[in-house]
Amino acid sequence: MVATVALTSCVGIGAVDRGRVTAEAQQRGGGVTTALVDEAIAAVAAETGADPLVVHAVTATLARVTVVVPAADGAGREAWTYGTSGLYGGRGLEGPDRPDEPGGEPFPVAVGDLDVDGATAAARAAAGPGLWVASVTIGRPATGGEPATTVAVDDGSGPTPVVIDADGAVVPEGPR
Repeated sequence: MVATVALTSCVGIGAVDRGRVTAEAQQRGGGVTTALVDEAIAAVAAETGADPLVVHAVTATLARVTVVVPAADGAGREAWTYGTSGLYGGRGLEGPDRPDEPGGEPFPVAVGDLDVDGATAAARAAAGPGLWVASVTIGRPATGGEPATTVAVDDGSGPTPVVIDADGAVVPEGPR
């Protein structure tokens, strides 16, 4: 289900229908990109002063990225949200919030480390035509091991996870 929100343009052109923008993004594959993830990682690293940034997970959706890092006070985790569009919940960095869900062990990441574009292309190719990327999550499984990329592809009936390994190949029976 897609909620429709009308916003008035700052230059007086008219209303922007979020449903139409979302539909266009879906037609073009989902709108989840490496550039958006890199912007979020850079923003969180700058805000926290972390070099390198250590993350528990990075999750990207259309125009929004959530970066979960170890909490500054050493107790738990913090989630930072980065957005590029007021249509999808604001522009810039927000947070931190304390997420409830458990996460895997943290790992270092820098701008340019995560190939979201390659992962989304591999997942869409494996899943077939008519699908868009609903989200991309990169993180270590709670059971340990190397960070994995899970791309949720959707055809309108609900997301289906496709797991991508470090080399950009689809994992036939990845963690679900």
